[in-house]
Amino acid sequence: STATPMAAGATALVVSAAKQSGVRYDASSLKAAVTGSARQIPHLAAHEQSNGLIQVAPAFELLKKLERAQPITIESRAPVRTMLSHLLLTPHQGVGLLEREGWSVGDRNERTIVLTRTSGPADPMDFDLGWIGTAGTFESPSSVTLPLDTPVAVPVTVTAETEGAHTAILSIDHPTIPGYVHRVMAAIVVPHRFTADNGYTVTTEVKPPLPGDEGVFVEIPPGVAAMRFSSSVPKARLRLISPERDMVHPCPYSLEGLTEPCAI
Repeated sequence: STATPMAAGATALVVSAAKQSGVRYDASSLKAAVTGSARQIPHLAAHEQSNGLIQVAPAFELLKKLERAQPITIESRAPVRTMLSHLLLTPHQGVGLLEREGWSVGDRNERTIVLTRTSGPADPMDFDLGWIGTAGTFESPSSVTLPLDTPVAVPVTVTAETEGAHTAILSIDHPTIPGYVHRVMAAIVVPHRFTADNGYTVTTEVKPPLPGDEGVFVEIPPGVAAMRFSSSVPKARLRLISPERDMVHPCPYSLEGLTEPCAI
């Protein structure tokens, strides 16, 4: 991926400008400036772009504002449900909400994100809560009050309207802090399922970006011995990837662009 060297180069330009201008910074303020000024790309989901596209000049302007602001740090804990989430330091918990198992179309459930403010004034502080890229999947109160060093539970209503990956970013903001104070990624995956009603066949239409790829999530029931999948579009390259990416099965591909059913 070229994302890492591009981000490193853009950040180096921000550091260079800060050094030439005498603007003080540290790792935390530099990260806040780069991520807080990034531009969201409308057609990309939150898990595909996180905070967005780095903007060098806006990042430097935000860094100058952060120099005069009192730093506020917030820690977050949220449920994680994957095949390997029991192996996390705190089983089934992480810094963001991630549930790749257990969701079906039409489900509507409540989850809890726990926020703990670990710095700033001793008095409680009021923060605004807003969602970036939610498209109606995630809902929460519009504000939260955080005392110092006291965990506070924020209820999040999650609605699974369609199959696929649904992601968004919860932004915790305060009027005295330029950019944002803290952000939490939230994601659920609603897979297609093989059932007797659909003849154990799943058909879906996708529009992959060019260049790029598009994922289709399918739940394979225990005990399935074989599966076949195919594309109706010539020159499409298909591959099956396991949930933990420990198995990748690429399908045969011909230079002529012929698309044959792929079996595993």
